Amino acid sequence: MNQEIIKNFINTAKHKNIKTEIIGQAIAGTLVQFKKGKKIKQIWQTTTSNTKHISVRIAQDKYLSNKIFLQHKLPVPMNILITSKMQLLKALRIIKPPFVIKPNESTRGNLVFCNLEKQKEALKCFRKIKKKFKRILIQEQVNGKDFRLLVINNKVIAAIERIRPFIIGNGKDTIKELIKINNKKRLSNDLKIIPTDEEVKKCLKKYSLDTNSIPKNEQKIFIHQAANISTGGTGIDVMNKIHPAQKQLAVKATKLIGLDVAGVDILASNITKDPITSDTKILEINAGPDLFIHFLALKSS
Repeated sequence: MNQEIIKNFINTAKHKNIKTEIIGQAIAGTLVQFKKGKKIKQIWQTTTSNTKHISVRIAQDKYLSNKIFLQHKLPVPMNILITSKMQLLKALRIIKPPFVIKPNESTRGNLVFCNLEKQKEALKCFRKIKKKFKRILIQEQVNGKDFRLLVINNKVIAAIERIRPFIIGNGKDTIKELIKINNKKRLSNDLKIIPTDEEVKKCLKKYSLDTNSIPKNEQKIFIHQAANISTGGTGIDVMNKIHPAQKQLAVKATKLIGLDVAGVDILASNITKDPITSDTKILEINAGPDLFIHFLALKSS
């Protein structure tokens, strides 16, 4: 968790006469303890002393959590879980292109391949994911804008629209240079950089460009398919625009998994309208969601 967020937690607690103590710091995060009278609570990142271990495990398994949503008639994309090349080829006969291939386990947007059309592409992505993960998810590609809803204690307290990584040309710098400039700004805000990987090359191909091309002045070029903030995306605060039924959907999903803190990722054509009208789909639910992306979106709005 970003240190600025931790400071906000501690300052808020002090205003409420709650004693705080930083128990320990590690690569994985900071453990903070809150005490008032005999009551003691801890938070580790956005996992709290009330977070159930089984709920975290379910949320980490995309296929399992989506299966639970489907059983309770919540809108989700079609998913097929695979572990072999043979299963992949069989799945591609069921799920029509475009489709998504990603690890079944939570990866913060890494190794997520979107808008795939051909079997050759699918096999290439499958081999890449298989090097690190045993179980892989084939998912139908759903159209719509990408949103993250933050649910705490069964209430949506923040919501952002996640915009895919992009650069804007200035008529003189190459795309490679523009990405470097963008990444420098992101690092100054404690954000993950935009990776210059195969996904970038694939996106640029659609514009008939490569990383050495010089875009026109003010030309906007999307350079990644996934909108995750952790892979170079940008967050825009939409909390004041979101339809009440969209909030209810996120809360219901969170309750079904049993999480006290969750980040619910949805795709919807229009977040200001109800889920049916906007053809909303729940992509996944995340235990221990990042708070900083919401803080930064509010800060920049």
